[in-house]
Amino acid sequence: MSGQGKVVLDFGTTREEEPINQEGEATFKELPSKFIGKEVHVSIHHPQPYFPTLRDTIYKLEKGKSIYLEIELTGIHNIKGTILDFETEKPLDSVRVSVQNIAAYTDNYGWFKLDIPSELQAKFLRVHFYKESYRMETIDSIAPHTKQEIELSLHKN
Repeated sequence: MSGQGKVVLDFGTTREEEPINQEGEATFKELPSKFIGKEVHVSIHHPQPYFPTLRDTIYKLEKGKSIYLEIELTGIHNIKGTILDFETEKPLDSVRVSVQNIAAYTDNYGWFKLDIPSELQAKFLRVHFYKESYRMETIDSIAPHTKQEIELSLHKN
């Protein structure tokens, strides 16, 4: 999050933007004094899907005071993809796809969608793939927020 994106202040028809530094801060040093005491909407533009947790909150600009914006990474509530047999390249059904103790199974087309409960949601997940008579596969660091479908081929034992 640090060193990427920018924070945006909107007041009326005026928009001011500042980059986010390595400490995760954006400093607006040259705001016109006519905006002090005025209400402002604060948002963030980031290459990853980070958004303010309180998106419709209006803040008041006060001289010398900081505004702290709580943000969250969105789009981390599921993963999906297709599992194939390595040799035949045909879809595999009934492959168990799991994150910790939460699992989903592939259908006849090898497709799965695993919904991740909020307490297990993270920027990166460790995902296990298991089917009887096949080697279990584990992939570290799957990033659900990218929305990239997982494509994996399993090897027979």
